[in-house]
Amino acid sequence: MPTSVTGTSSSPRRGRAAASRVSGFTLLEILVVVVIIGIITTMAVVSTRVLGGDHEMDQETKRFVAVLSQAREDAMLRARSLPEGLEAGLWLESRPVKLVARVAPTERTPPQPQVVLMASGDVVPFELRLERAGTSELRAVVGSTEGKFEVLSNDAVARR
Repeated sequence: MPTSVTGTSSSPRRGRAAASRVSGFTLLEILVVVVIIGIITTMAVVSTRVLGGDHEMDQETKRFVAVLSQAREDAMLRARSLPEGLEAGLWLESRPVKLVARVAPTERTPPQPQVVLMASGDVVPFELRLERAGTSELRAVVGSTEGKFEVLSNDAVARR
């Protein structure tokens, strides 16, 4: 084996052995690359979640639309009167309430709610009875303090 002045061999066999030993990656290098890819992927997923679709906001928006739709329907129902022959009666906490004709509210006499539905779900206990004139037909809608509503017919109303 000839040796040059610099101390390296010019043999073609040694050059190939050194080249085959250097080619490829070590396990440590591969693991570092996998960890870096994992970190970048995690950051991309998190930023997409934050910047992308906010499911909680979408859900609250849909709930708000439902509340507005309900308020719209309620407003449409306020303009209605009972059909001919039906009479309504209201009881709050087992006391009858005199229902008077609706008058437009003013600054001096704002509208006073009779049945109160709280944001917490609580309800002022009430009973709304509908009777058909000239018959014994009777229906009642009963609201309890827990916020539950129940529809009762003739026999159930009579037992109350």
